[in-house]
Amino acid sequence: MDPLSLMIYIAIGNMVAWLAALYVKGALPGLIGHVIVSTLGAAGTAYLILRFAPAVNGIGIVGGALVGAAVLLYVTRLRKLG
Repeated sequence: MDPLSLMIYIAIGNMVAWLAALYVKGALPGLIGHVIVSTLGAAGTAYLILRFAPAVNGIGIVGGALVGAAVLLYVTRLRKLG
């Protein structure tokens, strides 16, 4: 993976981190925790989408990244509650 692709994954992750944090309330304390977890979820999902479904367009990648970030935030929220 080239450095430009990695920067794009991180940028996608940071863009949808805010949206995912709005959707999943109370997952982690503070903005930094939300951004880190959301970025990991979004970048990982965007990477998997591009790896296994390269024909997906930009809207599909952003949508998938949003879902991945929200799922990872929700899982961390469940672990915090349990």
